[in-house]
Amino acid sequence: MVTARTIISLALEAMNRLSPGETVDADLAAVCLRRLNSIADDWSVGRAMPPQQQIVSGAVTGQSMTLGQGAFASIPAGTEVAQLQADDYPMTPITMAQYNNIYEKVGPGRPELWAYDGLATIYLHPAASGNTINALSRAPFSQFADLDTVYLLPAGYQGAFSAALAVAMAPALLGKVTNDLVLAERRAMFRIENANVNPAMISASPLTPNCGGNILQGWN
Repeated sequence: MVTARTIISLALEAMNRLSPGETVDADLAAVCLRRLNSIADDWSVGRAMPPQQQIVSGAVTGQSMTLGQGAFASIPAGTEVAQLQADDYPMTPITMAQYNNIYEKVGPGRPELWAYDGLATIYLHPAASGNTINALSRAPFSQFADLDTVYLLPAGYQGAFSAALAVAMAPALLGKVTNDLVLAERRAMFRIENANVNPAMISASPLTPNCGGNILQGWN
């Protein structure tokens, strides 16, 4: 369990800008909180930093589905989507160019292909007709609402946030980023990124239990 105040205090201590027993200045704390939320937003991009995977399901009708609204409101626009299923059958990702080259985009049948525009729209082929789509993605970080709300973070994230915040605030507070702060951040980030690697090589499909990957999707 961690608060933004704890992370900010650790960052200031790392920069030797907070002594034992000293209280963080309110104005400085507000600036650090804004910077901390900026870091959380940056870390929400891609697959390396967000620790939690989520599966969101919803019924879809039509040639596309939209992130950030309706059944998929919990997947913000721009989130990296790892996998899609239609009625529990795996779908194959294709590029937007490949989708654009499909002559008949409506077609009958269950959706088998999907193309993501990188922001909010995922195109399906064939078009869905009330099919249940399961979307696997990394859940983005929530913003720190204030200094003292308690949040649950996996092991290592408190240190990683404080190390990143120290590097972000060092130019304003120290006039430069020192080597020891950079090294501490790199070590913390390395630990987190390695903890979030998921190198599963075996397919979950009962039809191909020993299949490690396919040419379109890469490794499963």
